[in-house]
Amino acid sequence: MSHISRGVVAAKQWGRGFWHDYAERVGSVLLYQLITFFTIVMPQGNLSFDRVWPVLGLPVVLSALKGLLANMKNQGTGASLLPDPPGPVISDRGATTLRISFLIVMAALVASAIWPYLYAA
Repeated sequence: MSHISRGVVAAKQWGRGFWHDYAERVGSVLLYQLITFFTIVMPQGNLSFDRVWPVLGLPVVLSALKGLLANMKNQGTGASLLPDPPGPVISDRGATTLRISFLIVMAALVASAIWPYLYAA
């Protein structure tokens, strides 16, 4: 394999599609952990590093590492450890609208969960 063709393979392996998939996976773990943090850990008080790290930091770091290692192992699967399913890829333009709607709903849930704690005396 020549130097140029290795560069093309590396560009495909770490291309825009991988980074979008990676950001979605790590971002969703971060969002889920923020919801857990604000609904379970924060109301109990005592926000020390020992309580915040296992709930908020560790799952996000592990998700990020898993995505990078999965892409190094299987170039075609992106940030997933599972291979792509067989069959045709169906393009769904409504999926973007659904994702945006989901993120808005999740942001509203997080905001409603932390709202009482922002103004608690």
